[in-house]
Amino acid sequence: KTKDISKIKIEKAPIQDTYPLSSAQKRIYYGSKMSSNPLVYNICGGLVVDTLLDENKVNTIFNVLIKKHSSFRTCFKIIDNEPKQVVLDSVSLNIHSYKHNNIDIKEFINSFPKQFNFENAPLLRVELHYIDEKKTLLLMGRIMIIIRI
Repeated sequence: KTKDISKIKIEKAPIQDTYPLSSAQKRIYYGSKMSSNPLVYNICGGLVVDTLLDENKVNTIFNVLIKKHSSFRTCFKIIDNEPKQVVLDSVSLNIHSYKHNNIDIKEFINSFPKQFNFENAPLLRVELHYIDEKKTLLLMGRIMIIIRI
């Protein structure tokens, strides 16, 4: 017999100082600590826009997303020899911007992924690269542990 799951409600977790990691988060946490490739769980992407994006607007947009979504305000601390999630009340993202002329975009894309420190939120990185005063390369990176909750 098939169970009707449409009536099942998922209760919101009560607010706590720390939260246990899910099984998936434990795999990612320990896997990234033990891996010879510290970028194995990073997810990075980018967009090339044929105009110059307003740095202040991009910064505002990402900080609004961080404020609205607790996963972006989550970091991980070792407490009593166990990794725990800590959801911070507020976190701000500092977006770095660069201006370039006559460059190979692939160089910046390939050098963008970097290891995240699980203890520092946000576990999100954004860069703006202004190219030849005509285009913007928007690079974004995060680690899977904050999304696979």
